[in-house]
Amino acid sequence: MNTIGIRQLRKDMGDTLARVTAGESITLTDYKHPVARLVPVAHNDRYCVAMADRVPFLYCVPCGDIIGPALRPVSDLLATIGEHDTTHHQEDDQ
Repeated sequence: MNTIGIRQLRKDMGDTLARVTAGESITLTDYKHPVARLVPVAHNDRYCVAMADRVPFLYCVPCGDIIGPALRPVSDLLATIGEHDTTHHQEDDQ
């Protein structure tokens, strides 16, 4: 995994995103301390956990919807995902 400083990312945003799109994972650093990772989204990745105001939430990659807070029991998260799939993505799987 390669690393790149935040200042360099600002300078070469297009090239960096092209590298990630091509499959490379890149660690972002601030004064040589890792602060974030840029990773390619797999074609079959439908949901991910992202942070907003230091709170993790469940995010739907294909439609961009925020599903809800991620700090819930797994059974609740799975039920929420199933409901979202049924109402928003039923035709995607056919």
